[in-house]
Order: sequence, then C-alpha cells, then structure tokens
Amino acid sequence: ARTRRPGRDPLAAHVGDRTLRRVSDGQSGADVFRVYDEPADFFLKIGRGTTFDLVAAEARRLEWLAGRLPVPRVVAQACDDGAFWLLASALPGVSAGAYINAHRNQAVALAEKMAEFVRRLQALPVGDCPFDSRIGAWLPVVRPLVAEGRIDTGDFDEEHYGWSAVAVLAKVEQLAHHECGSVVVHGDFSLGNVIVDPGGEIVGCIDVGRLGVGDPYRDIFIGWRDLGGFGADAQAAFLAALGIDYNYVSDAFDAWATIIVMDVWHWTSLVALLCYAGLQSIPQDLYEAATLDKVSKTRQ
Repeated sequence: ARTRRPGRDPLAAHVGDRTLRRVSDGQSGADVFRVYDEPADFFLKIGRGTTFDLVAAEARRLEWLAGRLPVPRVVAQACDDGAFWLLASALPGVSAGAYINAHRNQAVALAEKMAEFVRRLQALPVGDCPFDSRIGAWLPVVRPLVAEGRIDTGDFDEEHYGWSAVAVLAKVEQLAHHECGSVVVHGDFSLGNVIVDPGGEIVGCIDVGRLGVGDPYRDIFIGWRDLGGFGADAQAAFLAALGIDYNYVSDAFDAWATIIVMDVWHWTSLVALLCYAGLQSIPQDLYEAATLDKVSKTRQ
C-alpha cells in the first residue's frame, strides 16, 4: 500500500510519487520502506529516538565502505524534526537465508562463500576504519533500547530462550572484556544481511550500522549460528573455510567441551542473577535492624 511521501529535501526529489511499501522483517526498530523504481529500487530508513543514531551510523559506514566492499549506495540523507532519513540503493538479489531455503543443496557452497566474504571484510585495514564496534562502544546504545523494551526476546537463540533482555544485557556486560583481536567486522553477519544473486554468488551485505573494528569471532559466531538452521555440514564448511578446525558433531572432545561451555554459560549467570534478585528483594529495614544489633556485614 502507498504511504505518505516524505517532504524532506533532498530525499523528496528521489522519492516523488513512487510506490513505498513498509518492510516489517527488520530488527533495528527504525522505520524501513522499499521504494519501487526502474531500473533499480531504493530503501528508505527513518530513525527516531533511540534509532536515530543507528540510522545515522549506517549512513556514515556506507559512505566509508564505498569502493571498499559491495554495499548499498547512499542516494540521499537528511536530518530534521528529530529524525534521520537515509535513502540507499537496493542490492540486486535475495537474502542468503531465502536463497538457501529455495536451494537446500547449495547450503554448503554458500557457507564457504560467506566465509570468503568474512575474510574479505576482515582484510580491510584496521587503521583506516574510523568506527569502533567493540562491545563496550555499543553498550551505551543498547542500554536505552533495553530500558524502553525495544528488544525482541523472541529472536533469542535456544540457549537464551526465556531470558529477559535485562538478563542478556547483564551477561553481555560481564563478558565485554573478553573480546580478542581487532579486525573490521560487520557486527551482524546474519543470513538476512548477506545478499545473493540467482546464481548463488554473494553480491554484498546490508544493514552495516554496527560495522567497525571489533572481535573477529563476532561475525564468525553469528554466521555459524544462523547456518545451524540448515545443518551441521554447512556450519562445518563455514568454519573450515575460515581455517577453524572445529566440529562438535564428529569429534567427541569438541562435543563434550561445547556442552560444558554452553551449560556453564547458561546456568552460572542465571543462578547468579536469581540470587542477586533475591538479595535485592530483602527489605532494607532488616539490614538496619541487623546493624543496630551490631551484626557484621559478612553475617548480614
């Protein structure tokens, strides 16, 4: 269905009377529309409130990536009335997830090509990249999203199913200092952000608002996790193409280690959070009474 045209220069001249359709499968929280045009379409993103910075960040990164990596071209951008407007070209093709769904027998081949794309991305000179995508740099952006309830907890993986956004954020903050290495990362290298042409070749990536210098395993884990929906062979091919010798299915030790790590990661933090929540629920007057009775802090 058509929607109201943005009267924002310089975007208005590009959008005009073209048909706009809302894109509802995004995760950023920004308003996204597909602008239908010939010979190629555009995407219009509008960031307001907590998503203002995310859309503005994507515009800056798209401009920096031009000529370095295949990404959408910034057609126009504007900022007014507390909103950031970004109009970018649409890459020709479909998402990697949609492609594999239609060509299940190509999952392994596409996984290997995704690994090649990760290598190409990580080969970009760190010194030339002005963006910081380490976890600590994004926590100030994420905290307001959690506080406003804008996190889709239904998108959490099985290990974090049932967790609240607050609990996951607490875990992320706890693990932030464990990052290792510094390369240029996409920041959200999921199957939905990799675009593939009809022949199964990767034509580029989208949603680069979190791109920057960060932990190399961030993109690797996200890509590996998403490929898990299409079988262990695709996951193994992805890691093997990256030079990572790890197969938790065929190797008994890797399977054992994986189960231990996932179990400890899951239950240790959960129990700690439950204990902390229980302690926080103790009325303050009980502590005050214990202090009057000269009970030590340890015994309290």
